[in-house]
Amino acid sequence: MNYNRFKYIGFEYKGFVFIDKNNKQTIFNKCNSEFIEKFKLDKDDFVNEWFNINYFTTRPINQNNMNEDVLIISEMKLILE
Repeated sequence: MNYNRFKYIGFEYKGFVFIDKNNKQTIFNKCNSEFIEKFKLDKDDFVNEWFNINYFTTRPINQNNMNEDVLIISEMKLILE
């Protein structure tokens, strides 16, 4: 399990796009539907908001994409500052 703070940038065809404090982009491929609904990740309501995110990495099922890991959000909390 991994943990980091990320700022939400938006949704792209590959997944949910975030950046960390160093502006390194991370695309999460999967996310619990509870978080998608709660934080409206399919809309722009929480763009530019910071989150604490727990996530894990797994290998893709599709053999054609073996070079790309799949990142899955398991927990996320809005950072209120």
